[in-house]
Amino acid sequence: MRSWTRAGQDCLCGHCRVALVRGTPIQVVTMAGLTRRLVRCLWCADGLPPPDLPALMEQANPAPLPFVRFTADMLPLDFRAAAAGEREPGEEG
Repeated sequence: MRSWTRAGQDCLCGHCRVALVRGTPIQVVTMAGLTRRLVRCLWCADGLPPPDLPALMEQANPAPLPFVRFTADMLPLDFRAAAAGEREPGEEG
């Protein structure tokens, strides 16, 4: 499947290796059953981008992850034995 979108970040064309700046129209080639996406620039793509291609939307920065301080009682000293049921997680020795 071929679709037109705008580059979300600086990248390279997968065919001619030209540098594509963020916001440049690119053609994305995907295949069913595969997670890999092929990126094509204007010169390597099949056809021209549609004239009504929307502009790149600015995304807000995601919220930072909370800081978690790890302490000694969060994991047992021998977690394999505790997972096998030989010891209780908080049990010492």
